[in-house]
Amino acid sequence: TAAQRALDQFPNTLEEDIALLQNEKEYPSPSNQRNVVVMRKGEKEVLTFFIELQTLCQPLFAMSRKQLEHAMESDGNLKKILEQKDCEGQSNGFLLYVRNAIVPLLNMNEVVPLPV
Repeated sequence: TAAQRALDQFPNTLEEDIALLQNEKEYPSPSNQRNVVVMRKGEKEVLTFFIELQTLCQPLFAMSRKQLEHAMESDGNLKKILEQKDCEGQSNGFLLYVRNAIVPLLNMNEVVPLPV
Protein backbone atom coordinates (compact mmCIF):
# COMPACT_ATOMS: atom_id res chain seq x y z
CA THR A 1 0.00 0.00 0.00
CA ALA A 2 1.00 3.64 -0.29
CA ALA A 3 1.16 3.91 3.50
CA GLN A 4 3.56 0.94 3.72
CA ARG A 5 5.77 2.37 0.98
CA ALA A 6 5.90 5.70 2.83
CA LEU A 7 6.72 3.95 6.11
CA ASP A 8 9.46 1.95 4.41
CA GLN A 9 11.18 5.20 3.34
CA PHE A 10 12.13 6.03 6.92
CA PRO A 11 15.65 4.91 7.85
CA ASN A 12 14.56 3.72 11.30
CA THR A 13 11.51 2.21 12.96
CA LEU A 14 8.77 3.66 15.14
CA GLU A 15 10.18 1.66 18.05
CA GLU A 16 13.60 3.23 17.52
CA ASP A 17 12.05 6.72 17.59
CA ILE A 18 10.27 5.87 20.84
CA ALA A 19 13.59 4.71 22.31
CA LEU A 20 15.34 7.91 21.16
CA LEU A 21 12.74 10.01 22.94
CA GLN A 22 13.50 8.19 26.19
CA ASN A 23 17.01 9.67 26.07
CA GLU A 24 16.51 13.15 27.56
CA LYS A 25 20.27 13.79 27.52
CA GLU A 26 20.67 13.37 23.73
CA TYR A 27 17.17 14.68 22.91
CA PRO A 28 16.37 17.29 25.57
CA SER A 29 13.03 19.00 25.72
CA PRO A 30 12.67 21.48 24.13
CA SER A 31 15.16 21.06 21.29
CA ASN A 32 15.08 20.88 17.52
CA GLN A 33 16.50 17.33 17.64
CA ARG A 34 13.67 16.18 19.88
CA ASN A 35 11.01 17.97 17.83
CA VAL A 36 12.22 16.26 14.66
CA VAL A 37 11.92 12.82 16.29
CA VAL A 38 8.49 13.66 17.76
CA MET A 39 7.22 14.74 14.33
CA ARG A 40 8.69 11.69 12.59
CA LYS A 41 7.24 9.39 15.27
CA GLY A 42 3.80 10.96 14.74
CA GLU A 43 3.99 10.40 10.98
CA LYS A 44 4.91 6.76 11.55
CA GLU A 45 2.03 6.30 14.02
CA VAL A 46 -0.45 7.66 11.47
CA LEU A 47 0.93 5.47 8.68
CA THR A 48 0.91 2.41 10.96
CA PHE A 49 -2.70 3.09 11.92
CA PHE A 50 -3.79 3.21 8.27
CA ILE A 51 -1.85 0.04 7.43
CA GLU A 52 -3.59 -1.77 10.30
CA LEU A 53 -6.95 -0.29 9.31
CA GLN A 54 -6.57 -1.47 5.71
CA THR A 55 -5.47 -4.94 6.83
CA LEU A 56 -8.49 -5.20 9.11
CA CYS A 57 -11.10 -3.66 6.83
CA GLN A 58 -10.32 -5.11 3.41
CA PRO A 59 -11.71 -8.58 4.22
CA LEU A 60 -14.88 -6.99 5.65
CA PHE A 61 -15.87 -5.78 2.19
CA ALA A 62 -16.22 -9.43 1.13
CA MET A 63 -19.22 -9.73 3.48
CA SER A 64 -22.77 -8.59 3.18
CA ARG A 65 -23.95 -6.01 5.68
CA LYS A 66 -25.94 -8.69 7.47
CA GLN A 67 -22.91 -11.00 7.68
CA LEU A 68 -20.68 -8.21 9.00
CA GLU A 69 -23.18 -7.11 11.63
CA HIS A 70 -23.52 -10.72 12.77
CA ALA A 71 -19.72 -11.21 12.81
CA MET A 72 -19.26 -8.03 14.86
CA GLU A 73 -21.54 -9.48 17.53
CA SER A 74 -20.55 -13.15 17.48
CA ASP A 75 -17.02 -13.55 16.08
CA GLY A 76 -14.78 -13.40 19.13
CA ASN A 77 -11.60 -12.70 17.14
CA LEU A 78 -13.16 -9.89 15.11
CA LYS A 79 -14.76 -8.42 18.21
CA LYS A 80 -11.42 -8.54 20.02
CA ILE A 81 -9.66 -6.73 17.15
CA LEU A 82 -12.37 -4.10 16.83
CA GLU A 83 -12.33 -3.36 20.55
CA GLN A 84 -8.54 -3.18 20.97
CA LYS A 85 -7.11 -0.37 23.02
CA ASP A 86 -3.95 1.55 22.28
CA CYS A 87 -0.98 1.70 24.66
CA GLU A 88 -2.73 4.44 26.65
CA GLY A 89 -5.94 2.43 27.07
CA GLN A 90 -7.89 4.47 24.52
CA SER A 91 -10.03 2.93 21.79
CA ASN A 92 -8.10 2.47 18.57
CA GLY A 93 -11.13 3.70 16.61
CA PHE A 94 -11.56 0.55 14.49
CA LEU A 95 -14.99 -0.32 15.85
CA LEU A 96 -16.30 3.19 15.33
CA TYR A 97 -14.90 3.29 11.79
CA VAL A 98 -16.39 -0.08 10.86
CA ARG A 99 -19.81 0.83 12.28
CA ASN A 100 -19.97 4.31 10.79
CA ALA A 101 -18.08 3.95 7.51
CA ILE A 102 -18.03 0.34 6.33
CA VAL A 103 -21.37 -1.10 7.45
CA PRO A 104 -23.40 1.60 5.63
CA LEU A 105 -21.49 0.89 2.40
CA LEU A 106 -22.45 -2.77 2.30
CA ASN A 107 -25.64 -4.13 0.76
CA MET A 108 -27.88 -5.88 3.28
CA ASN A 109 -27.80 -9.41 1.86
CA GLU A 110 -25.63 -9.22 -1.22
CA VAL A 111 -21.87 -9.55 -1.36
CA VAL A 112 -20.45 -7.28 -4.04
CA PRO A 113 -17.10 -8.48 -5.37
CA LEU A 114 -14.24 -6.02 -5.10
CA PRO A 115 -12.46 -5.06 -8.31
CA VAL A 116 -9.10 -6.74 -8.72
